[in-house]
Amino acid sequence: MLFNLIKKDFLITKKHILLFFLIGMIIPPVFQWQLSENAGVLAFTFSALLFIDLPLTYNSMKEYKCSKAAALLCAAPYSRRQIVISKYIFGTIMYLACCVLFLVQTLYLKELGGFHIKLAILMFFVFALFQGIYIPVQFKIGYEMARNVSLILFILIWNVIAYSIVYEKTAFLSSSGFYGILSVLSIFILVASACLSINIYEKAELA
Repeated sequence: MLFNLIKKDFLITKKHILLFFLIGMIIPPVFQWQLSENAGVLAFTFSALLFIDLPLTYNSMKEYKCSKAAALLCAAPYSRRQIVISKYIFGTIMYLACCVLFLVQTLYLKELGGFHIKLAILMFFVFALFQGIYIPVQFKIGYEMARNVSLILFILIWNVIAYSIVYEKTAFLSSSGFYGILSVLSIFILVASACLSINIYEKAELA
């Protein structure tokens, strides 16, 4: 059942999947050309934010335009819980796709500095934070308001990370236990967010 719901999300975005990947392929060379230092981390950060934001908001827009879609899905043999969980899985797949794409690029763009597990964990936390806030907000107040929230989150997260990296406010990132704590915290955020989203969606009135 979940496979069909995840497939549905990919079918919704199928016309734009290539565009998402094209953007992800262009960003690292552009950052490498414009920046002499920290190009890899900043490029991956920006790419990951786009891979998180664009598919989620695009799917939300399509579902918003087809107001009866949610009711039809719930009338089919899909529970509301499954519909919610499928969105989190879809977002996770897109994040992993971004990781693979960036990994491939670092193999021939050596100036990006390579792809390592610490960077993946740091961006997984960013992904968990973004998706963990956006999806419950969408279920609670709808696409129109959630779109504004996603824009605020994008700008805020990007500026915090860019400022920290450019001005070398990242000494804490070298601590031994930091990434273990960050991994656990990321999973907790996603699980708590999914539970909240399920609770909201199960009580929602569908058109």
